[in-house]
Amino acid sequence: MGISSRDYYRSDSASGDGTGWLSDTPTVRWIIVATVIVYILQLVITTREQSPELLDSFGRPAVITESLVDQWFAMDVSAVLHGQVWRLLSYAFLHNRFEPLHLIFNMLGLWFFGCTLERMYSSREFMKFYLVAALIGSVGYLLLSMALQTSGGPMMGASGATMAVFMLYGAHFPRQHIMIFWVIPIEIRWALAFYIAMDLFPVLHLIGGTNLHTGVAHAAHLAGLLFGWLYYRNGWRLENGWISLTRTLSFRWRRATTGRQFKVYRPVEEDPVVDIDAEVDRILAKIHEHGTGSLTAREQAVMAQASERYKRKL
Repeated sequence: MGISSRDYYRSDSASGDGTGWLSDTPTVRWIIVATVIVYILQLVITTREQSPELLDSFGRPAVITESLVDQWFAMDVSAVLHGQVWRLLSYAFLHNRFEPLHLIFNMLGLWFFGCTLERMYSSREFMKFYLVAALIGSVGYLLLSMALQTSGGPMMGASGATMAVFMLYGAHFPRQHIMIFWVIPIEIRWALAFYIAMDLFPVLHLIGGTNLHTGVAHAAHLAGLLFGWLYYRNGWRLENGWISLTRTLSFRWRRATTGRQFKVYRPVEEDPVVDIDAEVDRILAKIHEHGTGSLTAREQAVMAQASERYKRKL
Protein backbone atom coordinates (compact mmCIF):
# COMPACT_ATOMS: atom_id res chain seq x y z
CA MET A 1 0.00 0.00 0.00
CA GLY A 2 1.44 3.36 -1.01
CA ILE A 3 1.51 6.36 1.31
CA SER A 4 -0.95 8.22 -0.93
CA SER A 5 -3.72 5.93 0.36
CA ARG A 6 -3.25 7.02 3.93
CA ASP A 7 -5.55 9.65 5.44
CA TYR A 8 -2.80 12.05 6.43
CA TYR A 9 -1.33 12.06 2.92
CA ARG A 10 -4.48 12.98 1.02
CA SER A 11 -4.82 16.39 -0.54
CA ASP A 12 -7.56 18.89 0.24
CA SER A 13 -9.52 17.89 -2.84
CA ALA A 14 -9.41 14.26 -1.77
CA SER A 15 -10.84 15.08 1.63
CA GLY A 16 -14.04 16.28 0.06
CA ASP A 17 -14.80 18.94 2.65
CA GLY A 18 -14.54 21.77 0.13
CA THR A 19 -13.33 24.26 2.71
CA GLY A 20 -10.50 25.72 0.65
CA TRP A 21 -6.79 25.67 0.00
CA LEU A 22 -4.77 23.73 2.64
CA SER A 23 -7.86 23.68 4.84
CA ASP A 24 -6.70 20.60 6.76
CA THR A 25 -3.15 21.91 7.20
CA PRO A 26 -3.61 25.40 8.69
CA THR A 27 -0.05 25.62 9.98
CA VAL A 28 1.49 25.18 6.53
CA ARG A 29 -1.01 27.67 5.13
CA TRP A 30 -0.27 30.19 7.89
CA ILE A 31 3.50 29.92 7.42
CA ILE A 32 3.27 30.37 3.65
CA VAL A 33 0.89 33.33 3.89
CA ALA A 34 2.92 35.01 6.64
CA THR A 35 6.19 34.52 4.74
CA VAL A 36 4.76 35.94 1.51
CA ILE A 37 3.36 38.96 3.36
CA VAL A 38 6.74 39.60 5.00
CA TYR A 39 8.42 39.34 1.58
CA ILE A 40 6.09 42.02 0.23
CA LEU A 41 6.93 44.21 3.23
CA GLN A 42 10.61 43.69 2.47
CA LEU A 43 10.03 45.08 -1.00
CA VAL A 44 7.98 48.14 -0.06
CA ILE A 45 9.32 49.27 3.34
CA THR A 46 12.67 50.66 2.29
CA THR A 47 15.01 53.55 2.89
CA ARG A 48 17.41 55.28 0.50
CA GLU A 49 20.96 55.86 1.66
CA GLN A 50 24.08 57.23 0.00
CA SER A 51 27.06 54.91 -0.18
CA PRO A 52 30.44 56.67 -0.07
CA GLU A 53 32.09 53.49 -1.31
CA LEU A 54 30.07 53.30 -4.54
CA LEU A 55 29.94 56.02 -7.17
CA ASP A 56 27.40 56.56 -9.92
CA SER A 57 28.20 57.41 -13.55
CA PHE A 58 28.66 61.06 -12.60
CA GLY A 59 31.18 60.29 -9.88
CA ARG A 60 28.75 61.03 -7.07
CA PRO A 61 28.01 58.70 -4.13
CA ALA A 62 25.51 56.14 -5.32
CA VAL A 63 22.10 55.95 -3.69
CA ILE A 64 21.29 52.46 -2.37
CA THR A 65 17.84 51.25 -1.44
CA GLU A 66 17.84 49.22 1.77
CA SER A 67 14.97 47.24 3.24
CA LEU A 68 14.11 48.33 6.78
CA VAL A 69 12.60 44.90 7.39
CA ASP A 70 15.92 43.29 6.52
CA GLN A 71 17.81 45.71 8.74
CA TRP A 72 15.71 44.92 11.79
CA PHE A 73 14.82 41.25 11.41
CA ALA A 74 17.57 39.46 9.47
CA MET A 75 19.84 37.16 11.44
CA ASP A 76 22.95 39.17 12.31
CA VAL A 77 25.53 37.68 14.68
CA SER A 78 26.72 41.00 16.08
CA ALA A 79 23.20 42.30 16.63
CA VAL A 80 22.14 39.09 18.41
CA LEU A 81 25.17 39.24 20.70
CA HIS A 82 24.14 42.81 21.55
CA GLY A 83 20.69 41.69 22.71
CA GLN A 84 18.53 41.60 19.56
CA VAL A 85 17.58 37.98 20.16
CA TRP A 86 14.35 38.14 18.11
CA ARG A 87 16.51 37.84 15.01
CA LEU A 88 17.17 34.19 15.91
CA LEU A 89 13.62 33.43 14.77
CA SER A 90 12.41 36.34 12.64
CA TYR A 91 15.04 35.71 9.95
CA ALA A 92 13.17 32.56 8.87
CA PHE A 93 10.29 34.65 7.52
CA LEU A 94 12.60 36.83 5.39
CA HIS A 95 14.06 36.02 1.98
CA ASN A 96 16.43 37.65 -0.48
CA ARG A 97 14.23 40.32 -2.07
CA PHE A 98 16.31 40.24 -5.27
CA GLU A 99 15.93 36.47 -5.69
CA PRO A 100 12.25 35.45 -5.58
CA LEU A 101 13.22 31.84 -6.33
CA HIS A 102 14.69 31.76 -2.83
CA LEU A 103 11.20 32.25 -1.45
CA ILE A 104 9.46 30.06 -4.03
CA PHE A 105 11.63 26.97 -3.51
CA ASN A 106 11.42 27.16 0.27
CA MET A 107 7.64 27.49 0.26
CA LEU A 108 7.27 24.73 -2.32
CA GLY A 109 9.37 22.44 -0.14
CA LEU A 110 7.26 23.32 2.87
CA TRP A 111 4.10 22.63 0.89
CA PHE A 112 5.29 19.33 -0.62
CA PHE A 113 6.55 17.80 2.63
CA GLY A 114 5.00 19.84 5.42
CA CYS A 115 1.37 19.04 4.65
CA THR A 116 1.88 15.32 5.18
CA LEU A 117 3.82 15.91 8.40
CA GLU A 118 1.19 18.26 9.75
CA ARG A 119 -1.49 15.64 9.16
CA MET A 120 0.67 13.07 10.91
CA TYR A 121 1.77 15.11 13.92
CA SER A 122 -1.08 17.67 14.34
CA SER A 123 -1.03 21.36 13.51
CA ARG A 124 0.17 22.48 16.95
CA GLU A 125 3.05 20.02 17.01
CA PHE A 126 4.13 20.87 13.46
CA MET A 127 4.07 24.60 14.24
CA LYS A 128 6.39 24.05 17.19
CA PHE A 129 8.61 21.77 15.10
CA TYR A 130 8.96 24.39 12.36
CA LEU A 131 9.72 27.27 14.73
CA VAL A 132 12.19 25.26 16.80
CA ALA A 133 13.89 24.07 13.61
CA ALA A 134 14.26 27.70 12.50
CA LEU A 135 15.71 28.57 15.89
CA ILE A 136 18.12 25.62 15.79
CA GLY A 137 19.27 26.72 12.32
CA SER A 138 20.14 30.23 13.49
CA VAL A 139 21.84 28.93 16.63
CA GLY A 140 23.98 26.62 14.49
CA TYR A 141 24.92 29.56 12.27
CA LEU A 142 25.66 31.70 15.33
CA LEU A 143 27.83 29.10 17.05
CA LEU A 144 29.91 28.42 13.94
CA SER A 145 30.44 32.16 13.38
CA MET A 146 31.51 32.61 17.00
CA ALA A 147 33.80 29.58 16.93
CA LEU A 148 35.56 30.78 13.77
CA GLN A 149 35.38 34.44 14.84
CA THR A 150 33.72 35.50 11.62
CA SER A 151 30.75 37.81 11.16
CA GLY A 152 29.17 35.48 8.62
CA GLY A 153 27.09 38.35 7.21
CA PRO A 154 23.31 38.73 7.57
CA MET A 155 21.29 35.56 7.11
CA MET A 156 17.67 35.25 6.04
CA GLY A 157 15.44 32.51 4.69
CA ALA A 158 13.43 29.51 5.82
CA SER A 159 15.96 26.98 4.52
CA GLY A 160 17.06 25.80 7.97
CA ALA A 161 13.46 25.02 8.93
CA THR A 162 12.50 23.54 5.56
CA MET A 163 15.59 21.31 5.64
CA ALA A 164 14.38 19.96 8.98
CA VAL A 165 10.98 19.33 7.41
CA PHE A 166 12.65 17.57 4.47
CA MET A 167 14.72 15.39 6.82
CA LEU A 168 11.73 14.41 8.95
CA TYR A 169 9.70 13.53 5.87
CA GLY A 170 12.59 11.55 4.41
CA ALA A 171 13.07 9.67 7.67
CA HIS A 172 9.46 8.49 7.43
CA PHE A 173 9.48 7.77 3.68
CA PRO A 174 13.13 7.19 2.68
CA ARG A 175 12.33 5.22 -0.51
CA GLN A 176 9.78 7.61 -1.94
CA HIS A 177 10.95 9.16 -5.21
CA ILE A 178 11.20 12.89 -5.80
CA MET A 179 12.46 14.88 -8.76
CA ILE A 180 15.83 16.62 -8.50
CA PHE A 181 16.09 19.67 -10.76
CA TRP A 182 12.56 18.73 -11.92
CA VAL A 183 13.88 15.99 -14.24
CA ILE A 184 15.92 13.46 -12.24
CA PRO A 185 13.93 10.93 -10.16
CA ILE A 186 15.74 9.89 -6.99
CA GLU A 187 14.85 8.29 -3.67
CA ILE A 188 14.57 10.78 -0.83
CA ARG A 189 17.30 9.10 1.21
CA TRP A 190 19.81 9.70 -1.58
CA ALA A 191 18.58 13.24 -2.09
CA LEU A 192 19.16 13.89 1.59
CA ALA A 193 22.67 12.45 1.35
CA PHE A 194 23.32 14.73 -1.62
CA TYR A 195 22.15 17.87 0.22
CA ILE A 196 24.12 16.94 3.33
CA ALA A 197 27.29 16.59 1.27
CA MET A 198 26.64 19.86 -0.57
CA ASP A 199 26.25 21.71 2.73
CA LEU A 200 29.04 19.94 4.58
CA PHE A 201 31.66 20.60 1.89
CA PRO A 202 31.77 24.43 2.23
CA VAL A 203 31.46 24.23 6.03
CA LEU A 204 34.55 22.00 6.20
CA HIS A 205 36.35 24.47 3.93
CA LEU A 206 35.32 27.31 6.25
CA ILE A 207 36.61 25.44 9.30
CA GLY A 208 39.87 24.92 7.43
CA GLY A 209 40.17 28.67 6.84
CA THR A 210 38.83 28.95 3.27
CA ASN A 211 35.62 30.83 2.63
CA LEU A 212 34.02 29.69 -0.62
CA HIS A 213 31.62 32.68 -0.57
CA THR A 214 28.65 30.65 -1.77
CA GLY A 215 26.15 33.11 -0.29
CA VAL A 216 24.34 30.20 1.40
CA ALA A 217 24.03 29.62 5.15
CA HIS A 218 25.22 26.01 5.03
CA ALA A 219 25.60 25.78 8.81
CA ALA A 220 21.91 26.61 9.27
CA HIS A 221 20.99 23.90 6.73
CA LEU A 222 23.06 21.30 8.55
CA ALA A 223 21.66 22.30 11.94
CA GLY A 224 18.12 21.97 10.58
CA LEU A 225 18.86 18.58 9.06
CA LEU A 226 20.39 17.35 12.32
CA PHE A 227 17.40 18.54 14.34
CA GLY A 228 14.97 16.82 11.97
CA TRP A 229 16.85 13.55 12.31
CA LEU A 230 17.12 13.74 16.10
CA TYR A 231 13.42 14.58 16.36
CA TYR A 232 12.55 11.45 14.39
CA ARG A 233 15.20 9.21 15.95
CA ASN A 234 14.31 10.03 19.56
CA GLY A 235 10.56 10.27 19.07
CA TRP A 236 10.44 13.79 20.45
CA ARG A 237 7.12 15.57 20.87
CA LEU A 238 7.50 19.29 21.46
CA GLU A 239 3.87 19.72 22.50
CA ASN A 240 4.41 17.38 25.48
CA GLY A 241 7.57 19.20 26.42
CA TRP A 242 5.79 22.55 26.17
CA ILE A 243 2.97 21.36 28.43
CA SER A 244 5.44 20.05 31.00
CA LEU A 245 7.42 23.29 30.88
CA THR A 246 4.37 25.53 31.32
CA ARG A 247 3.08 23.39 34.20
CA THR A 248 6.46 23.51 35.93
CA LEU A 249 6.78 27.27 35.50
CA SER A 250 3.19 27.79 36.65
CA PHE A 251 3.74 25.66 39.77
CA ARG A 252 6.96 27.48 40.65
CA TRP A 253 5.31 30.85 40.08
CA ARG A 254 2.39 29.98 42.35
CA ARG A 255 4.71 28.66 45.00
CA ALA A 256 6.91 31.76 44.82
CA THR A 257 3.99 34.20 44.96
CA THR A 258 1.79 32.46 47.54
CA GLY A 259 4.73 31.57 49.74
CA ARG A 260 5.09 35.23 50.71
CA GLN A 261 1.58 35.33 52.15
CA PHE A 262 2.14 32.66 54.82
CA LYS A 263 4.50 32.33 57.72
CA VAL A 264 5.38 29.14 59.53
CA TYR A 265 3.94 29.28 63.05
CA ARG A 266 6.26 28.09 65.74
CA PRO A 267 4.65 28.17 69.22
CA VAL A 268 6.69 29.49 72.07
CA GLU A 269 8.11 26.55 73.89
CA GLU A 270 7.31 26.41 77.56
CA ASP A 271 9.19 24.49 80.20
CA PRO A 272 9.13 20.84 79.18
CA VAL A 273 6.68 18.62 80.96
CA VAL A 274 8.06 15.15 81.63
CA ASP A 275 4.71 13.38 82.27
CA ILE A 276 2.04 15.45 80.56
CA ASP A 277 -0.77 13.03 81.39
CA ALA A 278 -0.06 13.29 85.10
CA GLU A 279 0.19 17.05 84.84
CA VAL A 280 -3.16 17.22 83.04
CA ASP A 281 -4.79 15.13 85.78
CA ARG A 282 -3.40 17.51 88.43
CA ILE A 283 -4.63 20.58 86.55
CA LEU A 284 -8.10 19.08 86.05
CA ALA A 285 -8.32 18.39 89.77
CA LYS A 286 -7.35 21.98 90.46
CA ILE A 287 -10.05 23.23 88.08
CA HIS A 288 -12.59 21.03 89.84
CA GLU A 289 -11.69 22.48 93.24
CA HIS A 290 -10.92 26.13 92.44
CA GLY A 291 -12.22 26.77 88.87
CA THR A 292 -10.38 27.76 85.67
CA GLY A 293 -9.54 31.18 87.03
CA SER A 294 -7.03 29.62 89.38
CA LEU A 295 -4.78 28.34 86.54
CA THR A 296 -1.41 29.91 85.94
CA ALA A 297 -0.19 30.84 82.45
CA ARG A 298 2.01 27.77 82.41
CA GLU A 299 -0.90 25.48 83.35
CA GLN A 300 -3.06 27.02 80.63
CA ALA A 301 -0.26 26.35 78.10
CA VAL A 302 -0.02 22.73 79.24
CA MET A 303 -3.77 22.26 78.75
CA ALA A 304 -3.61 23.79 75.27
CA GLN A 305 -0.68 21.56 74.36
CA ALA A 306 -2.50 18.49 75.63
CA SER A 307 -5.66 19.44 73.72
CA GLU A 308 -3.71 19.70 70.42
CA ARG A 309 -2.05 16.34 71.05
CA TYR A 310 -5.37 14.62 71.71
CA LYS A 311 -6.83 16.11 68.50
CA ARG A 312 -3.96 14.67 66.43
CA LYS A 313 -4.57 11.23 67.90
CA LEU A 314 -8.25 11.23 66.83
